[in-house]
Amino acid sequence: MIDMRPVHTMTYGTVRITISCDRTPLGVVYTITPMSCRNPDAQHDSHSFVVFDLPVLAQAALAAHSWILAHRVSQEDAIRLPALTRDGQDGQRESAATEDDGE
Repeated sequence: MIDMRPVHTMTYGTVRITISCDRTPLGVVYTITPMSCRNPDAQHDSHSFVVFDLPVLAQAALAAHSWILAHRVSQEDAIRLPALTRDGQDGQRESAATEDDGE
């Protein structure tokens, strides 16, 4: 189970973005959780947005992306996925494709 910990929160008007980070076996993973906080007196937030929130949501998401790029750990710790080849086997190529290259 991945335990995502909030590392930063930013607010743009009625949109609040929470950035979370966790280390996994594949590397460091960042996620963002946008919330609409239209009513400051309400005890809950919503993950639904009205059409007027969309430009602000886009701006907040871009700011979250910039924050992650500026604060992420070194590239060596970034998430790495295994390379796939044409035959779908990790790290192995089709033997016929490599042998026919010389002819």
